[in-house]
Amino acid sequence: MFTEIVIDTNILEHASNASPSNKHYYGAYTLLRKIIDENRKEGIKIKIGVDRKWDFRDPFNPEKNESMLVQEYCIRFKNKNLFGWIFLMEMFASEWVKKCPKFPVCGKKGTLDHVKKKTIKRLIHGEDPTDCIFVGVACSCDSQTLISNDQEHFPKNSRSNFKDELVVYILFPEEKLIIDNKFFSKETCSIGQ
Repeated sequence: MFTEIVIDTNILEHASNASPSNKHYYGAYTLLRKIIDENRKEGIKIKIGVDRKWDFRDPFNPEKNESMLVQEYCIRFKNKNLFGWIFLMEMFASEWVKKCPKFPVCGKKGTLDHVKKKTIKRLIHGEDPTDCIFVGVACSCDSQTLISNDQEHFPKNSRSNFKDELVVYILFPEEKLIIDNKFFSKETCSIGQ
């Protein structure tokens, strides 16, 4: 039994930066560490959702891999010794990754319906194309959840609009729902519940 979640690149970056000025470090690091620890201890429970163009054979080569999410991860992580990159390596090597069936891309042809694409673009402050992809993949994963610290494009006061209009949960890692032990229990394996 498992669920998948989509993890925004900023979570991986925040978990990699332990400087005192990074107010998001603890929540991001704790969440990623807990996902790894729980998956190791009790088998696969949480997978990372990626778009359908992710290539299992060459997961970290942005030139050969057409996955928009993996390209974003590779571009933003120049230093491969950081915790966020190590987290990705473990998740991918352990096959704790799930290709989500839809590949929504703002402004390009995809398989997500046109209405959802327009809604995603309307709800994201600034219409960032990368954020559109992260939300679109979250639309098609089991838990319909994106974990993000991006308060510019997903301000806290507008996150409920994503839930109401798309049934997509955009959560901060610090939120009780994420770090609560019930999230990792066998009874509740879906964030959205």
